[in-house]
Amino acid sequence: MARHAVIWTMTIATAVLWALFWLWAHDFKGNHISRMEQVLDRQRGAVAEQVNGIFKITETFLVAANRWVSDHPERDPRTDPDFAALVRDFQRITNESMLVRLVDEDGTLHLVPEAPGAKLANVADRDYFREAMAHPPGDIFISAPFRGRSTGLWALSVATRMSRPSHGATIAFVAIEQSLFNSAFAKGRIGEEGSISLVRRDGVLLARSATNPGELGRNLSQSPVFTEGLAKSGDGVLFTQGQLTDGVPKLIAFGALPNFPLVVTVGASMDSVVGELRATVIRVAMIMALVSVLMFLATRKILSLLDDLAASRSQLTASRDQMAAEVEERRHIEAALQRSNGDLEQFAYIASHDLQTPLRNIVRYAQLLERRYQGHLEPDAHDFIEFIVDGGKHMTQLIGDLLEYSRIASQAKPLDRCSSKDAADRAVNNLRVQIEEAGAEVVIGELPEVMADDARLVSLFQNLLGNGLKYRSPERPSKLSVTAERAARGTWRFAVADNGIGIEREYFEKIFQIFQRLNPTSETEGTGIGLTLCRRIVDRFGGAIWLESTPGSGTTFFFTLEGGYHHEGDNNA
Repeated sequence: MARHAVIWTMTIATAVLWALFWLWAHDFKGNHISRMEQVLDRQRGAVAEQVNGIFKITETFLVAANRWVSDHPERDPRTDPDFAALVRDFQRITNESMLVRLVDEDGTLHLVPEAPGAKLANVADRDYFREAMAHPPGDIFISAPFRGRSTGLWALSVATRMSRPSHGATIAFVAIEQSLFNSAFAKGRIGEEGSISLVRRDGVLLARSATNPGELGRNLSQSPVFTEGLAKSGDGVLFTQGQLTDGVPKLIAFGALPNFPLVVTVGASMDSVVGELRATVIRVAMIMALVSVLMFLATRKILSLLDDLAASRSQLTASRDQMAAEVEERRHIEAALQRSNGDLEQFAYIASHDLQTPLRNIVRYAQLLERRYQGHLEPDAHDFIEFIVDGGKHMTQLIGDLLEYSRIASQAKPLDRCSSKDAADRAVNNLRVQIEEAGAEVVIGELPEVMADDARLVSLFQNLLGNGLKYRSPERPSKLSVTAERAARGTWRFAVADNGIGIEREYFEKIFQIFQRLNPTSETEGTGIGLTLCRRIVDRFGGAIWLESTPGSGTTFFFTLEGGYHHEGDNNA
């Protein structure tokens, strides 16, 4: 009966432990996917704002050009210096990335301003020429991508038919080069296989990050973004196998522009979305497997004690002296059983409450084993025990870091106005010992008030400065600085710079992933979660974090935060 009770107790405890693990994993997966959807949607919104700005300024110019032609019916815009000045002002504003062209009724293309000796091309076969001619004056038409006959570059056109053609100039259009969209997409792309696309509302692919120009102009109207997403809502997030693009399964955020027949999508490959999730679950599963093994070993030990007790009972009738000795032995065997039963009663609570306690038990009993059998174990056994102790302590630190990672959201305080200067000073004070040991110089510039959680803001500065101290260069004194500058209305961009060993570009994204370290085999302390905490904190504050680095020269981490309340009259507010 005792053996069955022990086996059933251990079996139930192990089952409860793994059930709790699977419940945690399911909840963690749901929360992780939800967070990624929010990140993608924020990136999509930022890209859509840039794209909308490009087409808005283009539309504004075409309206101004049409008005100029209407106001000066006797003047030829193809050669008029005032119209050329209007074009030059527009191109200066757009950094020469948009080209203005005029087209005659027969499709003859004219450069504006004129280029002496330029060979005139004919664009009567272009879709924007046909559509502009077929629609009333003033209507705006966005063309499919094409390769310019005068520039040889890939572009798309925003065209309109002028209300009062003069001297044969019937259509005005702005050619937007693909390089402008590439620049707009550069910082919004997520992961190596992530993609950003600009699609016309009828499904024609206008621009896409990291794509072959030959893919431009494809019709994606049968993709899930159109058949499932846009058919139900103006924006959202969905999963797609990517059959009509690169064949990579993706999580895609989509949204239609309010003023133009355009759709912006931002996608991340499912491998990148679940990569961090998979790594975390595997690590916790390994800890669970170790705990299960220890529970199995404990069961064997208890069963062995029960077998010894049964054997001792058969010898009680041999002699009184032997009986007395065996009774004493039995008493000791039964102190052991009571302790073991007490431990068994706590297993269910341990499994449901905290994974850290079993790890602490592993370390404690391994050390007890070493002390109790000191001098009776082979040298290798002491090494193995040391490995168990070190591994248990490291796993405890890993779990503690995971809990700290989860508390950023679960125990987060509302964002409030706080001084980033005070937070940076507190972080420096917390790192005082490391700074003095490294002989480092830390300079804190003039920092603004921001909307944040002051405790998490201190942690953000402390992790970034600590990272600079940890990876300092042995060839020169360590120097670190914290500065801030206004990035946009109501937003500040912070820079935490060091002159350390630097980081290769291929690791820029990897170091923000949980438990990823620049050099996992080095003796540098840590679990590889510090920069992951930084990204999670900045995400919590509604900002973004990235870095620039030159190997051998140093690294600068940038992050953005919303500014705090400003007094009336502050022009930068």
